[in-house]
Amino acid sequence: MNLRDLDYIIAVAEFEHFGKAADSCHISQPTLSTQISKIEAELGVKIFERNSRSLQITAIGATIIARARAIQSEVREIHNLAAAERDPMGGSLRLGIIPTLSPYLAPLLLPPLARACPRLSLEWHEDMTHSLVTKFLNFDLDFMLLATLPESLDSDEFLIQPLFTEPFYLALPRTHRLAAATSLAMSDLMPSELLLLAEGHCLRDQIVDLCSGPALRQPTANDFRAASLETLLALVEHGLGVTLVPALALPTNPPYDSQGLVFRPLGRDGGSRQIRLITRHSFGRPKLRWELAKTIQSHLPKTVTIVNSL
Repeated sequence: MNLRDLDYIIAVAEFEHFGKAADSCHISQPTLSTQISKIEAELGVKIFERNSRSLQITAIGATIIARARAIQSEVREIHNLAAAERDPMGGSLRLGIIPTLSPYLAPLLLPPLARACPRLSLEWHEDMTHSLVTKFLNFDLDFMLLATLPESLDSDEFLIQPLFTEPFYLALPRTHRLAAATSLAMSDLMPSELLLLAEGHCLRDQIVDLCSGPALRQPTANDFRAASLETLLALVEHGLGVTLVPALALPTNPPYDSQGLVFRPLGRDGGSRQIRLITRHSFGRPKLRWELAKTIQSHLPKTVTIVNSL
């Protein structure tokens, strides 16, 4: 068995389809099928149970696939170590970021990072927390920027670096009864008028917990479950409700109001979220990690609070 064989195993596991896996490996489907059979014969176990209609990973197959991913990661780290020796700020970097942060942090981070690390090839993966964590645990990401920490990351294997805390602001239509207030409290809101992101977004869960409102989990007359903050803000602007947004989602300059929206700070009960940079202790390029964290912290607006400034 060689490293290429591990690529074949992992591709079949990811696509759960021999044809698609073969395309990703740039070989024919019969060649891939034959090679998988040879690997299984060499090991004396079945990695995949397959018939004309379905493909399933066996119990021992799941263990083998996990080990194959770990080996791939170690090989990648060898390349990273060599790349760091040749050029600490070059090479490739795979960064995962949640969608309620990505569109607001990208314009702040990408231009200065490109100037600081002109030879760095950055892969930007935007996805929800559970999907990013799955990719990270499968060694498909080098770093993540998250606002919540699942239990699966509770391990000494991972390096978790808090970067900044951003408070939540209330977004209101300009015609709303509370629009003239300079500061608001959560108790000023009616749960039925609060618009939320769709299930699966960590920001939705944080806001529901913040409001301590079981009613927020129930459909309302305007039960919009948007996939992005931009959609929620468009709904708010048209008078369909109000929503909470993290500070980075505010317009650029004070007082942050736009044509049809106003943004108001919340009192002590308004809550906030902390953004963390997550990688593995084994990641062999500490200077690059430091540069990434420093670049993020150095280009944040005054509406957020930096944690442990570098």
